[in-house]
Amino acid sequence: MAALVPLGACKDDADTGDTGSPRDPAVLCVNAGTLIDGSEADPQTDRLVVVRDGTIEAVVDASESSARDCGRTLDAGDAWVIPGVFDMHTHVTLTERRLNPMIGRLSTTWDEEIARWMLRAQLFWGVTTVRDTAALFDEGLALRASVGAGDIPGPRLFMAGPLLEGSEPVWSGGISVSRG
Repeated sequence: MAALVPLGACKDDADTGDTGSPRDPAVLCVNAGTLIDGSEADPQTDRLVVVRDGTIEAVVDASESSARDCGRTLDAGDAWVIPGVFDMHTHVTLTERRLNPMIGRLSTTWDEEIARWMLRAQLFWGVTTVRDTAALFDEGLALRASVGAGDIPGPRLFMAGPLLEGSEPVWSGGISVSRG
């Protein structure tokens, strides 16, 4: 399990003034309401997920929280804590599709603001990785670079490549491929 997404509102101990014992700021602990670990195991309750430097280090009984050097603790309450979700079929860069009467086929337009919103929405929904199955490729690569650099929030983005079309393309912006 490489990613963790607490769903629902979490209470952060940083807001409570809880100082406790010496803590490591690189360690985040999440008191899981219900933990789904991505395996075939049954859902677990009363679990503490310990994350160090962005990587899950341990999942232990919640009673061990005082023994851990949690720099920050989130209480997921009754929410479910799950591994990050993969969206294997998305079109982040094809932000608007409409029939273009001038050319008699569908056209796509690029709207970076909508694409950025889509990436933030994916994170909100618990999606930590997406595969863009057909893209305006240059725009997609630029978007992926912005996410990777931390300039905009978004899930990890894999690009399948530009949109490939048959000999009679339906979409503008794609690459026409035909038998020859």
